Amino acid sequence: MNDMSWIVGTWKSSDDSSSYTESWKKVNEILYLGEGGQSSKMELKQTGDGIFYVGKDLSQNDGKSASYKLMGTSADSLIFENPDYNFPKRLIYVKKPNNGLYIWADGKLDGQYQIKGVLLKRMQ
Repeated sequence: MNDMSWIVGTWKSSDDSSSYTESWKKVNEILYLGEGGQSSKMELKQTGDGIFYVGKDLSQNDGKSASYKLMGTSADSLIFENPDYNFPKRLIYVKKPNNGLYIWADGKLDGQYQIKGVLLKRMQ
């Protein structure tokens, strides 16, 4: 999980039409904690079954968490998947040049394949 340390910090959308902030901190070698938007709590955690992104949005899904297994990684990307969900089926984090972070979700929504993404910038 040390390869994920680039995600640590506070990230804010650079789009003036919407405002989104996501923050991550490393708790220990097997756990990162994150917060996003107004009501989302996230974890990146290592278990005996692999590394998982666990997200909970208190304003959605009755506050229940959703888990996505890390299925791919590189020096600048993390790909999490859960084939049991329609949307999002995948969550992808990509480190961009100049302290950027692109996050996108994809899957079927209302019967159609869709991609939703946001470009964030590291706050200093």
